[in-house]
Amino acid sequence: MRLLFKELQRFAARPLAWWVAAGMLVYVATVVVLAAITGDDTLTQAVADGDVAGYALVPVLFACVAGALLVAGPAGGTRALLTVEPRRDRVYWMKAVAAGLAVLPGTAAACVLLVAGLWGVDAVVGPPDDAGTTADPAGLVSQLAWSGVRVLALAAVAAVGGAAVGAALGRWWAAVLVVPGALFGLEAALVGLTAEHWSPLAHARAWVVGPVSDGTGPTGPWWLSGLFLLVVAAAVTALGLLAFRRRELR
Repeated sequence: MRLLFKELQRFAARPLAWWVAAGMLVYVATVVVLAAITGDDTLTQAVADGDVAGYALVPVLFACVAGALLVAGPAGGTRALLTVEPRRDRVYWMKAVAAGLAVLPGTAAACVLLVAGLWGVDAVVGPPDDAGTTADPAGLVSQLAWSGVRVLALAAVAAVGGAAVGAALGRWWAAVLVVPGALFGLEAALVGLTAEHWSPLAHARAWVVGPVSDGTGPTGPWWLSGLFLLVVAAAVTALGLLAFRRRELR
C-alpha cells in the first residue's frame, strides 16, 4: 500500500499528467463554447439525447492515453521500483492499479466542469421547449449521477488498459501512437466489415448511454456492454503482462 501511494504521488508530479489534464480542460471548454454559440445543446437537451454521457467519452480516451504515458518511458520509474520490489508481476499490477486510480480525479473534474458549463448555457439560453427533454431537476441529477459513475468506472478500466500498453512498449511516444491508433484503426476496420457490434468504442458508448436504436451497434443491455469491455481490458492487460515480463527495461 505504501508503494502504491508513492506511485500515485509520482504520477501526480509528472508533467505528462498535467498535459493530459490541460487537454481535457480544452476539450470541455470547446464543448461548452460551441453549445453557447449554437444554443441548441443545453443541459436538459443534452441529457435527453444522451450527449452529456457521450461527451464524457473523450475524457475516457484521455484517461486511456494517460494510463499509457504514466507507465511508459524512462520517467515511468519502473527500474527504480524494481530495486524496491523485484517481482515484475507485482510491479506491473501495482502500476496498473495506480494508473486506474490516478485518472479518476481528472475525469471526475472534467465531467463536473462539462455539466456545470452546459448548466450555465441552460441558465442563459433557457430550457428547450421539446417535450421529450427532462425538465425535472431531481431527474436530471439522478441521470447525471448514474452516468457519472459509469464514466468513472470506464475511465479506470481504460487507464488500466492503457497502462498495459505502456508497460509493454516502454516508450512514451510509441504508447501515444499505438493507443489511439489501435482504437480508431480497429473501429474503421469493424465499420468496413459492418461488424460495429464488436467495437469497443460502440460498447463504451452503450455502457454509458445505452444501446443505439439504429441497429448499427450493440443492441443488448448496458451491463452486457460493460462485461464485453471488461473482457477486452482483461485480454489487453494479460498480453501487456506477458510482454512486460520479457522486455528489457531502459
